Amino acid sequence: RRDHSAGWDRRSVALACTTTATRPHIMRVCDALRIALSFRLPDLPDRNAAVLAADPLERGIGASIIVPGALLLNPDEIAHAPVPTPEPALSPTPPAPAAGTPASSTTAPAPSAGTSAPSPVEPPDLRLFGAQVTRIELALRRGGPLMLVGPTATGKTTQAMAAALRLGFGVEAVTLDEGWEAEDLFGSYTRTRRDREWSFVAGPVTRWAERAANGEQVLLLIDELARGHKTVVSAVMRLMNEHTRSAIEGMKLALPADEAGPFYIVDIRATQQRIVLPCRRVRIVATANQGEGYSGIDLSDPAFGRRWTGGWLQLSSYPPDEAARIIGDRLGLAPAAPLIKAMQQVELQVLAYQKKEEALRATLDLATLIAWGRTALYLHAHATTAAKGNARLAFQDAARDTWLDRLCPLQGADLDPQVERVLLDMVSAAAPTRLK
Repeated sequence: RRDHSAGWDRRSVALACTTTATRPHIMRVCDALRIALSFRLPDLPDRNAAVLAADPLERGIGASIIVPGALLLNPDEIAHAPVPTPEPALSPTPPAPAAGTPASSTTAPAPSAGTSAPSPVEPPDLRLFGAQVTRIELALRRGGPLMLVGPTATGKTTQAMAAALRLGFGVEAVTLDEGWEAEDLFGSYTRTRRDREWSFVAGPVTRWAERAANGEQVLLLIDELARGHKTVVSAVMRLMNEHTRSAIEGMKLALPADEAGPFYIVDIRATQQRIVLPCRRVRIVATANQGEGYSGIDLSDPAFGRRWTGGWLQLSSYPPDEAARIIGDRLGLAPAAPLIKAMQQVELQVLAYQKKEEALRATLDLATLIAWGRTALYLHAHATTAAKGNARLAFQDAARDTWLDRLCPLQGADLDPQVERVLLDMVSAAAPTRLK
């Protein structure tokens, strides 16, 4: 919540614990937590638990995704708590490809020494397409920081998160903009509105480090890295430095006895805390849009580039046939549906027009095509719209609603009438007589 005054302080919690109406509920939660912290829970992929930040809009919050598979405990059954069992060996067996993903002849190598192999979990209801799906997953298996670069709507973030969940990693994700500085990644002291006391609020990197230090295998996903403040690049570079066990011992930092290294060191300046993380237990992935038409930090520094030892993958736009499969999957249509063919025809014409005239503010991408298709199907199906049952009108109205006004340049305060007419003619000429 933005209004921190709505939170509970110690006094409020203490009062609730002594109040007849709330004490039983608090005790049930405490009992469930005690069991959850005392016993290893079975892996049940059909039972999922997620923890989300209270206010994802607040800077420094980000989002947390806990690996699916935790059993949701019933506090009434505490007397029947399971007997603790030894931790099973982690399996290096690669997971089956996601539903709808083309089979690949590439076999994932067994994890090498120093590389973690958490239990794989298949993300529910997530169908991914394209050769890069296998590339990203193999890169995460190998270990080392991974950079994903490419145009918007190529699935950089989605595929990285999906691969992490398939491999059994939790995810700590944050999306940057020009307001994000290094301090925001690690956290800072803030004052509460209620009692005006200072307290440390952890940023996404600190949360990631704390989760890994507690034994979880976690991916740190820094989305839109190039859009952050220039201090972010230096902070991420320091984060990716690898240290040997002897070097950590020379720094007099605490080390787990069973870890050979290498290690990352997370320096939290606000608290003067240093957290040592075994590299095998964590992954670092960043995404960025680079090239013509994109603004942000220049990531071409060789010292920055060489630290991405897990790979620097340039993801290109999808070929038309793969794009048609993705659109069809998202819209519930066959890849050869008239609606999809018509949208892809307009996409090619818009791209050719932009190459020739350089008059548009942007071109069409996969995410926009999906939004266009969904809007067209909605307008065609609902009686409250003028396009009810009229495929051509639904196609044209949806284009106007989702992208045409955004791509068309301005002339004064209005759309450029000449360019607007060109775009409208493209859409009208391609409009199908049926959508499915």
